[in-house]
Amino acid sequence: DKENKIYHTAARNWEELSPTRSSKYAQSDVGGTYREVKRDLKAGKQVLYSGTPCQIAGLLNYLGKTDQSKLVTVDLVCHGTPSNKMLITYLHRLAEARGIKYKEIKGFDFRQRESWGITPSFEYEGKRILLRPEENVYMRLFLSSRLHRPCCYQCPYAMPERISDITLADFWGIGKKKAFLYDTKAGCSLVLPNSDKGKQIFKEISGNLFFERRDWDEALRYNHQLRQKSDLPKDRDRAARSLLNDSLDKTYQIFFNTPTKRLRRLAGKILKTLHLR
Repeated sequence: DKENKIYHTAARNWEELSPTRSSKYAQSDVGGTYREVKRDLKAGKQVLYSGTPCQIAGLLNYLGKTDQSKLVTVDLVCHGTPSNKMLITYLHRLAEARGIKYKEIKGFDFRQRESWGITPSFEYEGKRILLRPEENVYMRLFLSSRLHRPCCYQCPYAMPERISDITLADFWGIGKKKAFLYDTKAGCSLVLPNSDKGKQIFKEISGNLFFERRDWDEALRYNHQLRQKSDLPKDRDRAARSLLNDSLDKTYQIFFNTPTKRLRRLAGKILKTLHLR
């Protein structure tokens, strides 16, 4: 929304669907969508509901004995979710670092695709601004599992047995165990049809997709959240406090620009130059 709070919403046409696209690495507020789902199901409408596994569990628990024959649930292989407060505070820090007003930051994109890779960006005065390395602390802390809500470190849904009809994820590491003969620079999706309903839906749309069946162990190898929950880092609380209270530069220096990390980056550049990496 205008305050950069992430929330669930219903989409009944392509125009309403568009804002829900793209990755958003913070907890989404489900609001009144559970009630909407129950109402639509009782009216005989088909509903597809997507979210994290715990949000799907909440929906199914809320629906109880409501007829769910027209409901399709889709979850994702969830790494964990920071709170909206973490994200909004970070964007305030980003505005301070740029010398602009917080409300002038528009359309934050966690994964903008560039020719050389994926990077976060934000919109300012109609222009797309790429983040500098020292500004990208939110995603760095997220990927190192330092910003998750405490309950995420005890997640009961990080396992092969999924709660939804279909599970979606990035297929990390595809081709490392067994050759995959197609370009994955733009990404490659992992799709797990889990229930009879999920399998039937995938069968119905498969004619419009390019897909290839892969080994289950390959999917597990680099998607560790399919096997186990994220471990609680020893410095998780320190990282959260730093993001909430310190400048982006200070947080960057504490966690990502120590002498050891600078030495590792230098060694990596040397190895890459020598074509040894």
